[in-house]
Amino acid sequence: MNQERFEQGQISYRCGQYAQAAQEFLESAEPGIARGNGAAFHQAGNAFLQLQRYADAITVYQNALRDDTYTKMSAIYSNMAIAYTKLGDFSAAAESYELAASYPECEKSYRCYLGAAQAQMKLGNIDKAAIAYKKAALDVENPNRPKALYNLALCLFELNQPLSALESLKVALDFPNCENRGRVMAAIGIAYTMLDSDDEAVEIFRQAIATLGTEPMSPAATQAFAEAQARIAAREAALVAQAPSLTGEIRSIDTSAAMQTAAPYEHHAAVAIGAEQDVANYFAMSEADLIQQGKELSAGTSKGLWWKVLLGFFAGILVLALAALGAAYYFGLGYPLAIDVVYGALDEYGAMNSVGEFWDTTPERADAYMAQVVPLQAQYSIDDVEGRMNTNIIRVIAEDARGRQTILIFTLVRDGIGWKITSVTSSDTPNSETEDGDSDVQESGSSSSGAYSDGAGELDEPMAIDPMLTAPENIE
Repeated sequence: MNQERFEQGQISYRCGQYAQAAQEFLESAEPGIARGNGAAFHQAGNAFLQLQRYADAITVYQNALRDDTYTKMSAIYSNMAIAYTKLGDFSAAAESYELAASYPECEKSYRCYLGAAQAQMKLGNIDKAAIAYKKAALDVENPNRPKALYNLALCLFELNQPLSALESLKVALDFPNCENRGRVMAAIGIAYTMLDSDDEAVEIFRQAIATLGTEPMSPAATQAFAEAQARIAAREAALVAQAPSLTGEIRSIDTSAAMQTAAPYEHHAAVAIGAEQDVANYFAMSEADLIQQGKELSAGTSKGLWWKVLLGFFAGILVLALAALGAAYYFGLGYPLAIDVVYGALDEYGAMNSVGEFWDTTPERADAYMAQVVPLQAQYSIDDVEGRMNTNIIRVIAEDARGRQTILIFTLVRDGIGWKITSVTSSDTPNSETEDGDSDVQESGSSSSGAYSDGAGELDEPMAIDPMLTAPENIE
């Protein structure tokens, strides 16, 4: 390996010049051989990962794996898993995470198991996800074992194993660092309800409510609480109904009202059905004449009815369309959407193009405003949207190559039916920890975490699966 060229690639990488770094790392590798080139291909793959060229990153990582003298195989497989996740190949991602955890040098295997679990959830493999969450919960290096146990319980709910889920939740509650204890208690109440242990369910639900304070229980927990209470009340009512009278007396029933005679039948005059001649003609008709008249009457009635139905149908569509447009405008929607305007401005800014077209006031100074607060060479993700009728406030997280996050606050105002940016402010968040300052990157959990939201079927506990704010393994 050309050490001088490799070191030049490291300098370019630290400066955020990832395309140049990738080229220099590849040029540092000796052509035609694998042994001794693992580090060069590893770092080149990291550069491609930063450039979001995920397929290229995987190809280069695979070349690094051919070097049997290289000792960072766990990190390579973990980074490959990130790339596979970005490409939506969750099966390959899960396999890569498992392989990463299998190497002795893997110091944080629980993060690999969490990544594997979330990939399996994406694939709908609940049983395999449960196994991965169990491994993460058993790892003593995992600083948040209660959350892994909680997620394991959610998988067990999905697999219709409430008793096993109950045991997992009880163990989670025993940890001193168990976060959101009230939500864990509520999940225990759901397990008890599924097991028909209503008294235990009601008791733990009441403890959960007291622990949560002003925060409400989830709809699933609230429903289970009501179901347990209703079953207890039904049992108590049945016991009362079966109990004998204390005095042995039988109450008499007042039947006087029921024995009252009904009012005598009153004769009413016959209701006229038409002129006498018309009635006579009707009964004088032959069967064929009656059938023909019925067809004519039916055709006339149907013709008038169809016009009314069509007019009502189109009027209903018009009303619904106007209502939908009014609701969209009221809740801050438009075309283009405010989110699309922000993303468009960030894309043009990242490409070093002018962003004036997205700005409402002083568009000629928009580029200067963006340059003052928005970092280049960063990955942007929408964190929160506050939509109003005439204004939108969008919170964006910008994360650079070293894991440093900047919170960007975009304010937008109406521009016809669309939106324009009026201002952008920023504030830095603390740096995330990394294992290697040269080539570390951390992934945002919104793109790589599983979409499994709190439970099985109707179970929708607010405490979601750990979104993994950093990638299961930092790029080294």
